[in-house]
Amino acid sequence: MIGLSALVVGVLFASAVYLMLSRNVQRVAIGFILLSNAVNLLVLAASGMPEGAAPPLLGRLGDAT
Repeated sequence: MIGLSALVVGVLFASAVYLMLSRNVQRVAIGFILLSNAVNLLVLAASGMPEGAAPPLLGRLGDAT
């Protein structure tokens, strides 16, 4: 899972830099958006998940109220 996260972050960074080097203002704006998403994913991937931890937004099956 870490390898996949690293690959996705790398592709996003590379795409963002490529778009930001363009002379088109619209592409530069999209590059900044991709860069911010890449940084967010990098922080999440670097923090990791503790052993045996469940995703924070999923509750138990009985908690439907």
